[in-house]
Formats: sequence, C-alpha cells, structure tokens
Amino acid sequence: MYVDRVHREVPGSYDDVLNTYDFDFQHRIAPGQRHDIVWGVGYRLVDDDFASRGLIILPQHVSLETFSAFAQDEIALRDRLHLTLGTKLEHNEYTDFEFQPSIRLAWQLREGQMLWAAISRAVRTPSRLDRDLAFLPGPNFNSEELVAYELGYRGQAAERLSFSVAAFYHDYDDLRSVEPGIPPTPFPAMLANGQAGKSYGVESTARLRLMDWWQVQVGYTELRVDIHPKPGSRDLSLGAAEAADSKHHLSLRSSFDLPGQLELDAGYRYVSRITNPNEAVPGYSELDLRLAWLPRPKLELSVVGQNLLHHRHVEFGAPGAQQAIERGVYAKAVWCY
Repeated sequence: MYVDRVHREVPGSYDDVLNTYDFDFQHRIAPGQRHDIVWGVGYRLVDDDFASRGLIILPQHVSLETFSAFAQDEIALRDRLHLTLGTKLEHNEYTDFEFQPSIRLAWQLREGQMLWAAISRAVRTPSRLDRDLAFLPGPNFNSEELVAYELGYRGQAAERLSFSVAAFYHDYDDLRSVEPGIPPTPFPAMLANGQAGKSYGVESTARLRLMDWWQVQVGYTELRVDIHPKPGSRDLSLGAAEAADSKHHLSLRSSFDLPGQLELDAGYRYVSRITNPNEAVPGYSELDLRLAWLPRPKLELSVVGQNLLHHRHVEFGAPGAQQAIERGVYAKAVWCY
C-alpha cells in the first residue's frame, strides 16, 4: 500500500493538488505439479482538486475510485511447453467494468533457446482531460482499446553471447478524436472515440560478455504507426494528435567491473527524427556515464552524468512550444538492508 501527494502550481494557469491512496493484495498457490496460480485484488482512490484559469476542468474537485482483481495460471503442458492464461477485471468511475485477458505460450526448443507467442487485450481508461475539459468536453468518451499480438525468440548462441528478438502487431480501436461541430460552424468541438489504427515493428537485443569484467549490450527497435478516422468520424488530424513516435531506436551499453570495487557504465542511444507535423523533432544521439564505488557489499556511492554529448536537446513537443532536455550530473547513495 502507498499514499502519494502531488502539488503542482503554474502561476496564472492552474493549481492542482492530487492525492492517491493505493492498496494491493497478491497471493500465490501451486495446486499440483502443473499449475502455478497467482491472484490478487486492488483498490485505488484518487482525490483531485484542480483550480484553473486558462485550462478549465470542471468540476474542480473529484474523487475517483478504481477496484481491480486479477488471476493468472501458468500451466505446464509438457516439460518444455508452458501455457499462461490470465485476466484482469477492473471497475472505474467512467466506463464501469473493463476486461483485459491474455494468453501466452512458451516453448523451450532446447537448453538455452525459447520460442514464445502472446495475445492480450488492454485498455486506456478515460482521464479527466478526456471527460472534464470545459472547452473540449468528452462526456461519452470511452476507453481506448488494444489487441496485441507478439512473437519472440530468446537464445544462448554461445557461453558468453545471448540475444532476443520480438515482433509485434498492435490493433487499436476507439482512439481519441476531436469531432468538430455541425457545419457551417466547427464549434463546439467534442472529444470522441472516432479513430482506429495499428502499429507494428521489431525489438532486438544482444548481450556479449567480452571478458569476465566487461559486458556489452546492443539493442535496436523499428516502429511503424498508422492511425486513421473510422467511418462517420470527421476528425481531420489523421492521427497526428495521437501518434508522434520516431521509427528507429538504437542503444549501446558497456559495463566494466574495475579494481577497487569500482563499476563503470557507459550508455549511448540514438533516436531518429519525429516527422509528425504537429510534433516535428530532429533526431539526436546522447551518452550517459555512471561511476560507482561499493566500499561495502550493501553500500553504493555513484556519480552519474546524463545527456553528455549536447548542452540540451529536444525530445518531444510542438514547434514553438518545445522544452529542451538539459545535460545533468548528480550523485547518489544507495544502502541496502
């Protein structure tokens, strides 16, 4: 369980106080030799007081409750074949009950090699920005839906080399749209669920231990997104307001275990440009470094540098309103007990 309080004030715009109270319970049982069952329940209360001027959200104060339950059973069909069935059931204030099932099959081809596949359904339930904006209301806005199809392979090519690759296809429905008013006037516009779409791509990772004290990891992701209005929708954005993603992500990480209980990590990443007209962002490369000292097994002292290749760079946002991410350095102490 946890309690979280956030107070954010933007002078002349809004003053928001958000309190979250969360409780979760989880239990694991193993009836017989072929079943491994995990189930649980949860409750969350969000109390929000949003006083605004330019960005008007009505009503100002709301208390939103969410109840949830889940169950999952990992079934050993054979020694090397496992089937996982699960579902989550959630009740929220905006859309009542949401059902999110999943099925996953894992086949261990031989020692160190596994092929897996999964199908799952997920939803994004409405937020206050979807339902309570005074100038762009969405009183009938429902959950956005996703059906995800995934196929992957993990292998140990050699004693010091392992890799994984996963392909995915995501089918979206009831995505957020902005529906203009009845012609000839475009106002008042309303939020609705008038768009659908798909995304697909590949994620791959390789890990190589060059020496006992030196490990390298390389990752690459390719992503394609296509969003379009559904029949009857008059949204003209063609998904530009809902998808602003780069197509290529490349990462390279090198970790060193040095003498004197020292650790050195270097992480490089490249993100290609975002071509969305509403959020055009140039591609960028960055480097992070971490130097840590472990004077005792349970104590770690480290210095971390982030975004070291540039003084600042932009990662998202509409032209003219983009906020740059700056270079940063900080120290950290971690004590485990």
